[in-house]
Amino acid sequence: TSLFEEKVTSNAVEKSVYAEGLAGIGYPGFFVGNFSVYNQTGPNPFKISFGHETMNGYARNSRSSVFFDKNTSVSAEKTFSFGKGKFVASGLYKSLNDGLQNQNENMSDMTRELMKTHEVFSMNLPKGFSFVGAVEGSWYRRYGTVVGTPLTPIPDYAKNISVVALSPNAKLDFKYKDFFIGFDSKYSLSLDMINSFGERFSNSGRFSLDSGYENDFVKATGKVGLVVGNDIGGNPVLVPFSVAADFTIPVQFSSRNVKLSVSGGMDSYSPEIHALEMKNAFSVLGKIPGESTDWYGKLDFSLPVKEFLSFRLFTEIRKTAFGNGTLTADYNDDSSRVAGLYVYSKKDMFQFNTLTSASYKTKVGIFGAEWESAWASRPANIHFQKLQATYSYQSRTAFFTFDALLGFYPGDKDMIPFFDFEVGFKVSPAVRLALAGDDIVKLIMGKPRLYAGSYISRSGGISLLAKFVF
Repeated sequence: TSLFEEKVTSNAVEKSVYAEGLAGIGYPGFFVGNFSVYNQTGPNPFKISFGHETMNGYARNSRSSVFFDKNTSVSAEKTFSFGKGKFVASGLYKSLNDGLQNQNENMSDMTRELMKTHEVFSMNLPKGFSFVGAVEGSWYRRYGTVVGTPLTPIPDYAKNISVVALSPNAKLDFKYKDFFIGFDSKYSLSLDMINSFGERFSNSGRFSLDSGYENDFVKATGKVGLVVGNDIGGNPVLVPFSVAADFTIPVQFSSRNVKLSVSGGMDSYSPEIHALEMKNAFSVLGKIPGESTDWYGKLDFSLPVKEFLSFRLFTEIRKTAFGNGTLTADYNDDSSRVAGLYVYSKKDMFQFNTLTSASYKTKVGIFGAEWESAWASRPANIHFQKLQATYSYQSRTAFFTFDALLGFYPGDKDMIPFFDFEVGFKVSPAVRLALAGDDIVKLIMGKPRLYAGSYISRSGGISLLAKFVF
């Protein structure tokens, strides 16, 4: 092989590995740095990512105050392919740190940390069979910074928790022409490692059988399962089930297809403690979550018109089944707070949610509108109404971009509109600079944006960003 051929080959290998990132600073006390290195081609792709973002001083509070948040994450994923099989290993570390905004004189901030690993082995077997085996493990801990000696003792579960979870599962599928059938089994265990809760562990076993038919225009599926465990409510077993149909319909008035999905049945699940607490800031669970069960129905309809107009209608109805209510943070109940933090309760709910959206593509940009509603019971951090309009423009050469979002929450205590924008310029083939504004109305007013309960959120900011791809 000549030196020139070796050099070309080397460059081709190097070009299969890419790096991209985002770095920026802003007011008030904003910093972001997100970076990734990846190879998404070939039989053995990988991706490594790091991210950090922080904001200090909400609504013109001082930077040294406890009005701040920090978000740090590191993740990696690697695929190994061999013969008819594949093995994917991934890991994640995530840390969220929130200032407690002087809501408790003896606890200044709270940190939530998650370490998670997920391994999946899949293989195509003879005669239409396939097998997937996976195991997921996680370690979640939450701890607060306690200052001084509290006059009222802080419960252990509000100060410090450490929960380890393990969940192996296996699935065997069989496919013949357009028909398929599969059997899935999963075991889940969550264990309190430092006796923060009254109950040390929660476990469950889930078994399901699903089958269906699929071609280019329709997919019809049915599924029935069995759930057993030590915290599944008043029944010794639960039998969740579902039926669903997805339709892809060609139409003469657009090159895109009309899509319609309908599904319904009984859904039973056990939320993970880290998923609830990391989603709902300033909240603490007093026990490891148990089972939640709902009757449900869904409809999702997408309608394209020519190449420039799109409509979507989504609706979902849920009603608590067998007394296994939805776990939700009680942001509306200040009387039950612990150390200034909101606790959870299980509530029987009837939820009726809708989403309507439209987008219109023109020569001067893409216009969008969205109306999201929760007409009945609402879990934590779900707004009664949300209206927003969007606009996006990119010049022909992609040298200049502009994005904007305007919206508000009708019926909320705070109905001041939120307005976000980003103006971007390409300074080289690999680098873009952008000026971004977040919740500009609140930034100008210097007023807080309510997060939930007695806590506020970032309440506006403006930043200068640099984006790159190499």
